Amino acid sequence: MNWCCLGFVAFAYSVKSRDRKMVGDITGAQSYASTAKCLNIWALVLGLLLTIVLIIVVSTGSLMIVQAISELVRNGGGH
Repeated sequence: MNWCCLGFVAFAYSVKSRDRKMVGDITGAQSYASTAKCLNIWALVLGLLLTIVLIIVVSTGSLMIVQAISELVRNGGGH
């Protein structure tokens, strides 16, 4: 459930941060690390929300199907 590949983009920023640190650019490394952290947080939040919405939709749909089948059985299958 990686929302719009935010996790992958965050990974790319973390690699850029490591590379900046390796060449001694601490300010650049901190900037990339901050962006990676923000993207990871958004990926987590959006992933959780999407999962919760999916669970709600699936469970609601399942309940509606069970109710429809129960109604059909009670009415004699539409005959």
